[in-house]
Order: sequence, then structure tokens, then C-alpha cells
Amino acid sequence: MLGATLAAKGGFIKAFPLAVAWKDRHIKRMKYLPFLILLAACTMAPQPPTPPKSAPLPSPAADTCNAAKMQSHLGKPVSSLETTLLLQPVRIIRPDQAVTMDFLENRINFIADADDIITSISCG
Repeated sequence: MLGATLAAKGGFIKAFPLAVAWKDRHIKRMKYLPFLILLAACTMAPQPPTPPKSAPLPSPAADTCNAAKMQSHLGKPVSSLETTLLLQPVRIIRPDQAVTMDFLENRINFIADADDIITSISCG
């Protein structure tokens, strides 16, 4: 019924001139929509927060775990450590073994090769 009335009076444009003006104004603004979408896609992603800085690590030259006393084990099998009394944290690191990245200054690390021979000794 409303449609027939509008058609008899001259249509939608004469009945609702403000609605048409509003529609035209927003259609003109929509021509900027693709540029706004591209602009939004080009913005930088938010950076993850940086972790808080911890206390500085001691220099590798500082022998905090008495690794110098264990240098006699270099070139020997890892099994030679079984007869040595070690009263501190010890870690034996073999090839392709996952290890934690934490640093314990009193822990001694024995790095072994594929043949289970100690190739390096360090603190950490």
C-alpha cells in the first residue's frame, strides 16, 4: 500500500528527499573505502613486549663452577665421571640433546661428542 501511494505521488525521491540525500552522501564516501582497507592492511603489527632485563651473566672467563679443576677429564669417556665426587649441579650434554637455556653459575657442563668422549667443560 505504501509503495502504491509513493508511486502515485511521484515516487520515493519526492516522498523522502532527505533519505536520498543521505544515501548519495554515503555512496560518495564509500569510494574511499578500498583505500582505507589498503591503508589498514599496511599498518605495522603490534610488537610483542620485550622481556624485562635480568642481571648480567658472568663472563665465560670467570670460573664460577671450578671447571678448571675438571680439565683432567677432557678426552676421557663420560663414564669416567662416575668415580668422581661432584657436590654441585652437573649436566652432561650430548650431541643433538635438548637443554634448557637457564644459567646456573655453579653448575658444571660436560659436553660430549657422539662417542661419549668429553670434549669441553664449562660453567652454566
